Amino acid sequence: MGRILRLLLVVLVGCTHTEWQAHMHPPGERSQLDQQAPFLKVHLRDGAVFALADWGFDETARVVFGDGVHYDVSRRVVGRGSHRIPLDRVALLETNRPRSVTNTGAVVLGVVSGLSLGVNVFCAASPKTCYGSCPTFYTDDGQGLALQAEGFSGSVARALEETDVDAMPGARAVGGRVEVVMRNEAAETHAVRSVRLVAVPRPQGRRVVRAGASYFALRSRAAPGACRGSDRDCTADVATADGREDAPRVDPTDLGAQETLTVSFAGSAGRRGLVVTARNSLVGTFVFYRFLGWLGLDAGALFAALERDDPRRGRILDAMRVGRSLARIRVEARAPGGPWLAAGEHDELGPIARETALVPLPEGLPDGPVEVRLTMTRGFWKLDELALAEIEPAPGAAVFEPSVVLRRGSPDPEALASLRDPERHLLTSPGDAYTLVYEAPGGDDAELFLESRGYYVEWVREEWLADQDAAAAASFLADPRAALRSMAPDYARIEPGVEEQFWRTRVGERP
Repeated sequence: MGRILRLLLVVLVGCTHTEWQAHMHPPGERSQLDQQAPFLKVHLRDGAVFALADWGFDETARVVFGDGVHYDVSRRVVGRGSHRIPLDRVALLETNRPRSVTNTGAVVLGVVSGLSLGVNVFCAASPKTCYGSCPTFYTDDGQGLALQAEGFSGSVARALEETDVDAMPGARAVGGRVEVVMRNEAAETHAVRSVRLVAVPRPQGRRVVRAGASYFALRSRAAPGACRGSDRDCTADVATADGREDAPRVDPTDLGAQETLTVSFAGSAGRRGLVVTARNSLVGTFVFYRFLGWLGLDAGALFAALERDDPRRGRILDAMRVGRSLARIRVEARAPGGPWLAAGEHDELGPIARETALVPLPEGLPDGPVEVRLTMTRGFWKLDELALAEIEPAPGAAVFEPSVVLRRGSPDPEALASLRDPERHLLTSPGDAYTLVYEAPGGDDAELFLESRGYYVEWVREEWLADQDAAAAASFLADPRAALRSMAPDYARIEPGVEEQFWRTRVGERP
């Protein structure tokens, strides 16, 4: 497979507006394969792979067949010619097919896919900080489309597929109808299983926030009297949700270094919670892209290993979850001078949209002033607001499936069927946009949230291939914490301009 892919790189690198895009399915989803795709890669559970042309399935014999090359787990050629492979040996089926790319002069190749962004000077200058992170969701806030949420940012492989629930503070139902625009604005393939609207009634018009699987109405909301870090006063930065953020620089020696903020609030009573409005910095994006760069053209083999009983599967999953561990904020609370009591944790992956969530404080906390302590990865978070709220359980949530899906203004019944069928995924490519329409009776006076489920596959940029380093990738898998220390100086060097770089490299039409 490696020889074929490198040959494709040589042949295709001079082309423009051409894509060799990969779509992956387990054998049970073979009916969803692109039957016109000229190539099929068959990843076996033992790590071997077949690259086939003129392929097909014998459903009676339960085999996949075709003409091509058989590679062992070390990607040595062990056979050429016609092959018949039992489906019970197959971990993953991958089709590759040329198509056009929206608004990029791009070449896509590779097992996962690769992207040449030579016409995009910003991404070419710093490809490890190109835009990416999962589907983005927009609604009309009365002044145009406004970013509301990003879905399942931690689901960087099929094996990590998860459900993500995000607040949509600017979304409103109009006459019981809500329209949400879902975009793929990155060099990624998104596999979206479902996108559902969650509407929670607002008791007496109060705001509603989410804490895990529970929803709470806010009876009051107070800004902190003081916010202190070891090297800064963050009081003004976290006073209101106004876009002014507490965003310290990373530790230049360790991207996993921890820091603590202490936040004080005036007197309050009853059940209380800490309201957190924040988003990630680009540390997690940089770490993941650096790892993919080290993998290079071997990235597809690693993702295929996640789909089978590979002995490395646990270590690979741990490495893929390093962003989740970096994103964890541990929250403690106390009455001034009293013992610190564990409140819980907040974690949310995604550098694009701010998310608002609640961490309930211990019920035994006495009435009066409260101090809250947050322990988190330094430089990983951009905190917009920290507020103390008196809370009460919110009424039950109503969940709505989309009733219509529009693409380019016209109904797309196939996309709608995919999103409403729990056994299917809607696959989207860079530049794709869909409008999801929800009929939500009673939603006009409700807090709206978006529940999305799926995963995405990051494309390996052509510029990354020069960094392919099997030893560095193996070291990351063996000891991700040590890798975070080794990456720190490089990220610290580009940190001042990384945000501007990131936003300038979105793909497709701007909202």
